[in-house]
Amino acid sequence: ESFDRNCRSGCAVPEADIDRFVAGVPGVHEGDVSRMVFAGGALDIFFNNRLLARIADEKFARLILTLFVGPHPVSQRLKQQLLGVRD
Repeated sequence: ESFDRNCRSGCAVPEADIDRFVAGVPGVHEGDVSRMVFAGGALDIFFNNRLLARIADEKFARLILTLFVGPHPVSQRLKQQLLGVRD
């Protein structure tokens, strides 16, 4: 749903990139650390300090970023925390 709400008209997301992204986001348990790095037009997905996937598609990386800090984030609270906004 967040993909659809944040993807403007004409936005096409390659199925292979979606599959790589989903595969790169494992189940998280207490004590695990997941991190996404958006740089140089790419998205790197780390889990417990290990690189799981690199998606070198700038449009896709920007779409994933908007899921967290865009106009329709998956969680408004998470967006505020990521941006350092205090309650």
